[in-house]
Amino acid sequence: WADMASLELIKQIMLNKEHPNFLLIGAYRDNEVDESHQLSIMLNYAKANKAYIKDIHLLELTKDNVKQMLCDTLHENSDAVLKLANEVYKKTQGNAFFTKQLITSMIDEEIVKYDLGKSVLKIDFDQIQKKNYSENVVEFMAAKLDKLPQETISILKLAASIGNQFEIKLLAKLYNKSIKITYDNLKPAIVEELIIPLAEDYELLGLDEFILGSRNFHFNFSHDRVQQAAYSRVDGEESSKLHLYIAQILLQQETKGELLFEIVHQFNEALSLIKDDETKLKVSQLNLQAAIKAKNSNAYASALNYITVAESLLGKNSWEKNYKLTFDIKSLGAEAFYLKGDPEKSDVYISECLEMANNPIDKADICYLKMLRLTLSNLYGEAIDAGRSGLEELGFDFPSDNLEPLIGEQIGFLLGYFQTNGIESIAENPDMTDPKSLAIIKILDNFSMPTYVGGYTNLWILQACMKVSYSIENGNTPETAYALSELGLILNLQGQYDFALKVGELSKTLAEKFEKRSLRHKARSFHLIANYNFIWNRHINEIAETNEEGFIASMNSGELIFAGYTNFHS
Repeated sequence: WADMASLELIKQIMLNKEHPNFLLIGAYRDNEVDESHQLSIMLNYAKANKAYIKDIHLLELTKDNVKQMLCDTLHENSDAVLKLANEVYKKTQGNAFFTKQLITSMIDEEIVKYDLGKSVLKIDFDQIQKKNYSENVVEFMAAKLDKLPQETISILKLAASIGNQFEIKLLAKLYNKSIKITYDNLKPAIVEELIIPLAEDYELLGLDEFILGSRNFHFNFSHDRVQQAAYSRVDGEESSKLHLYIAQILLQQETKGELLFEIVHQFNEALSLIKDDETKLKVSQLNLQAAIKAKNSNAYASALNYITVAESLLGKNSWEKNYKLTFDIKSLGAEAFYLKGDPEKSDVYISECLEMANNPIDKADICYLKMLRLTLSNLYGEAIDAGRSGLEELGFDFPSDNLEPLIGEQIGFLLGYFQTNGIESIAENPDMTDPKSLAIIKILDNFSMPTYVGGYTNLWILQACMKVSYSIENGNTPETAYALSELGLILNLQGQYDFALKVGELSKTLAEKFEKRSLRHKARSFHLIANYNFIWNRHINEIAETNEEGFIASMNSGELIFAGYTNFHS
């Protein structure tokens, strides 16, 4: 898969008029990419800006394709070749990988061969019938693997347990042999093109190991069906032991978090062997980390899978024995189900967390999630009430009446501060670090949607002003950037255009500063900056650039509502 940064790089290359002679060939599975996918959006944008893009849809081979392949391969167009093409197509149904493997096997087994003495092609159709080749590609490849040396089969079983790609040092450790012996026994699979080396000088592995130094040599299975076939040769108990051993080795090698998903996958394939409480909690924690990483990449289904495993390993009375881990797993479950569009299951987690939370900040965090859940269901009044409850836990009052005088006080304070200190001075303020203050600004920030969309106009104006005032007093956060973008809109509506422009520019500065910490606040801020602030005094091209950057941030952070808003204005 490609992340947004990679897609943005490809787009910039395609649209670069200074280097027009650049050919890029990419491949993807179109059943996994719909019109809302980031790749589709990038390609449509590039096409709209006159990038030349040629789409080639690779379908299954037709019977005529198979016939042509055989005629080209065998240099003959006889009735026998046409009959062979029908037999091959009947088995493979046009699967390109399967077709190539089947034809290769027939030639290797001399079912199809040239009689050099008589200069004729011979095809043994009786043998084809007797062979009874499987019509299942995995079973077919498994049968082909059985013809390899036994040591090679043993190594491929280990490699398949690691994954589609594997590193030779790890494989040698699992095999409990030297790298040279491991490579020598893997070589028959390389010759058969079942395994593909990723380094051109991989044959160095056949030399003494001291020559290799610290180099890592990686290999791929030539096709996922080959890996499946090799893995199908591993029995259940042996498989679990292998996965547990691989997980333990990878965990020892882990230093920068780069192997997290691989480690978690290996542990999760060996859960039946994990008995002691200490290891269970460790694996639960690793699944939680993987769930957080998956959620941050918008892979909500994967995040929920990790959460399910993490929760299953907690054990009885986990709220009492392991409160923090339990709270983190359950609250993330509430968020992930909400993001995946399953509010009922989200409610179950929210209710449990509200009941079991043992401190004000945790209770406030769950109230925040409850606000999100209720807002998603268009229950704006209830969402506002949930937010108030969360702020009450933190000793912060969010008014419900007498709003207009409060708005006047807030606007007066802010304009006075700007005149005295300068709007730009806010950028120099320290970042907010106090946990309680961060919890308060987080909930205040969450009032934006239910108050604005729900038609609670005065509450919306008040919450925006209160966030800016609170940030001036307690420090800057990603929420400050969005609050300033809201304030810019309010000041424009009041005719305070000079103040509004400077507030919008400051919002942009802070949004960019905090984008690694919260990309979604950059997405929200850029939408308001471009379409409700800069629109009054900036050129349309600059607005388009800000909108484009905001749209990319929206897609990459899962802020799909704001992606839609921004797309509407673009």
